[in-house]
Amino acid sequence: MRFTRTLPLMAAALLAGACGSAEEAPEAAEAPAEAALTAAEVTAAVEGLECFLNNSTMAEAAERPSPLHQEPIVLGRDVGKVCYGAPSARDREIMGGLVPYGELWRVGANEATALHVPFAVNVGGLALEAGSYSLFALPGETEWQFFVSPIWERWGVPITEEVQASALGSFMVTPATSDEMVEVLEYSWEASGPNAGTLTLAWENTRLPIPVSKPVM
Repeated sequence: MRFTRTLPLMAAALLAGACGSAEEAPEAAEAPAEAALTAAEVTAAVEGLECFLNNSTMAEAAERPSPLHQEPIVLGRDVGKVCYGAPSARDREIMGGLVPYGELWRVGANEATALHVPFAVNVGGLALEAGSYSLFALPGETEWQFFVSPIWERWGVPITEEVQASALGSFMVTPATSDEMVEVLEYSWEASGPNAGTLTLAWENTRLPIPVSKPVM
């Protein structure tokens, strides 16, 4: 009788010990976050992506009235860039003037504005494979339509019927206005995480934000 009374007590003790072990077991360690690229690594990656120049050198392009500029696009440990000629306003009316509404524009100066992405990416919601592309746009007062073409080793104008027909697709961007005057056209990149960010075209008082992201695997 004494033996049979101890069985429930032993079982309860074993069960309590098992529960305690489960509660005290440490959680599985999360995988360490991928280290961000250093400034030197970004610079090296950008220099490895060549801008197209029409009968010119990089040094010569830097001395043009609308010099060649480059803007890195960093998504995690992947680096792309935009190559573009950067004109100045020089007291001219830009939007609706020098850049007419309703007419195709190369969104830069000199050679075609080029996007180099050695990885798959979504630009404005448009899925692109790794490669190089040119950008051009149809400006409007309330909306801009951007086009992406695989024909990028070219002078920016004219935007021929061949270039227009080659477009892989387009996306719409709503312009924003700012009180801050941007004298020299610029593209700027701002990451919103390791896999997404915004490429913004700014000139005069207009800002055009273009969302860029890695596709979800």
